[in-house]
Amino acid sequence: MSVKVASLIWDLRGMTPMQKLVLVKLADHASDNGENVFPRQKTVAADCECSVKTVQRVIAWAIEQGWLAEDVGPKNIARRYTFNVGAMRLGVAATG
Repeated sequence: MSVKVASLIWDLRGMTPMQKLVLVKLADHASDNGENVFPRQKTVAADCECSVKTVQRVIAWAIEQGWLAEDVGPKNIARRYTFNVGAMRLGVAATG
């Protein structure tokens, strides 16, 4: 778990509680530099008590915000994501 990434998420403003919860859960799987995020969406949904579709919507939203990027890899391999820690810091500074 990356406490550094989770801390940035807690400090970000302008998201719903579910968006924050899903992002914190994803941070649970990240390294401190925000890389290597590849939990199963079904697992994230179960842990956050929401649907897989909700997890997918939150991920898409975070990508649009520039806070998360999908790493392109071979087909049939788990999707990997990377938190854009720099963009998240800028988001915290803008709202803080």
